[in-house]
Parts: sequence; C-alpha cells; structure tokens
Amino acid sequence: MHSRKFRRLLEQILFSVHIFVLVILVAENSIVIPDWLQVLGRLHPLVLHFPIVVLLLAVGIILFPGLLKTPTDQFYYGSSLLLFGSLFSAITVVAGFFLYLEGGESTATLQYHKWTGLAVFWISSFLYWYYNKLGKLSRVKKILASLVGGLIIVTGHFGASITHGEDFITAPLFGPKIEMVS
Repeated sequence: MHSRKFRRLLEQILFSVHIFVLVILVAENSIVIPDWLQVLGRLHPLVLHFPIVVLLLAVGIILFPGLLKTPTDQFYYGSSLLLFGSLFSAITVVAGFFLYLEGGESTATLQYHKWTGLAVFWISSFLYWYYNKLGKLSRVKKILASLVGGLIIVTGHFGASITHGEDFITAPLFGPKIEMVS
C-alpha cells in the first residue's frame, strides 16, 4: 500500500518537473539565475552519472529480458529503474539548465548536448509512463529503450566534448606518443 502511494508521489513529481522544464525552455532567454541556484547548476557534472547508470540498467532489462528470472521481476525492476532514472535525469536536466543559464558561449556542441539530454529525459519518461501499456508491444519497448541507450551515449559524448575538448576520447589514438623511459 505504501509502495503504491510512494510511486504515485514520484510520478507526480516527475510530471511536475516536465512542466517546470517546459517553462524554463520557453522562458530561457528571460531567466536570470540567482547566485545561490548557480551552485545547483554547477552540480550538473556530479549528478549526471547516477541517472546514466540507472537508465542503462533499465535499458539492459528491457533489451535482455532473460537477465531476470520472471516476467514479474522484469516488469518491477524495469519499471522502477525507469522511474528513478527519469527522476534523476530530471534533476540533471534542471541542473544543466541552471549551468547553461549562467551565460557564456553557446556553441553548437552545447546546443546538441542540451537537446539530446532533453530527449533522454523525455523519452525515458515516456517509456516509463507507457511501460505497462506496452507489455504486449515488447518490440516498441525495445526500440524506445535502444533509443534511450543511444541518446545517453550521444549526450555523454557532447558533454565530454564540452568539458574535455572535441578530441578527448580519440586523442590517445591520434596524438603524439609519449615513450616511457626506464
């Protein structure tokens, strides 16, 4: 009984954050973030790792249903991970917006990161809301889960490019070799 009430509360929070994010999107050119909220924005790089892991676990359960013993376990854990992953991606999106609204140069990479991050949030939430309704449409669930997984990788790449530079991942392959002297 309490579990159902708690889940409903989390669902209402998730819905409310969607409205909040839409308001931020519509009014982003008019919003000035106070100093005390800039601290939340600067936590974006810290909080983003948790929803990535949780959502990738949910994606794994959906794409590989044999990982769990029973369909009941698959549904329960898949649904719960999607809910928590969506909620924590909401926190990440809001923190990212606060960081973005601090100002600075808005590059194409930053815009791609913003929109793919929003897509992860929206599609993972959509997948959660319709998870039990898509029970017989496991192909649709798998397509949406694959999309979430792919978007997480793309969004992470754009974020790493912003933070570490465009060639951060491939630099060891193409950069100068440093020889170790013994």
